[in-house]
Amino acid sequence: MEELNKTATIKVLCRYLSENYGDNYTYEGFNHNRIIETHLGPMQDNNTIEIYAFSKKSEDKYLMIEIGIQNDFRQIYIPKIFTPALLQHNGVGKKLIRLIFEIGLLYGYHVFVVQLTDSFRARLLSRGAVETDQFDTLQIVRSTRLN
Repeated sequence: MEELNKTATIKVLCRYLSENYGDNYTYEGFNHNRIIETHLGPMQDNNTIEIYAFSKKSEDKYLMIEIGIQNDFRQIYIPKIFTPALLQHNGVGKKLIRLIFEIGLLYGYHVFVVQLTDSFRARLLSRGAVETDQFDTLQIVRSTRLN
């Protein structure tokens, strides 16, 4: 099975955000190289995607979501997800996680949300995310309710 297409993933996420939440923000995605911490320890990562929201009314920019891709293990990690104030309480974060899960399915990748706050962890568990044996890591599965 082929590796996850980072460019296509960025395009899908930015298009979704622009079409559904483009009144106040524009969106742009980037692919970065760096070292990340995983449950397996530090790893070279040339597969980190970041999606930013840029305010149309000010100079403000927000990192909305960071996605780490481990091709060797066919895993996607979501360590950061943030919703700007004007988009809060619209389910944007859940919808982004769902989109990433659907993209992961296409490529045969498992999706994990990591580095969770206690409240976000509780909400994801109540929606059917699955506990893992790794600290602060939940797996998103088909039955996770993210709509």
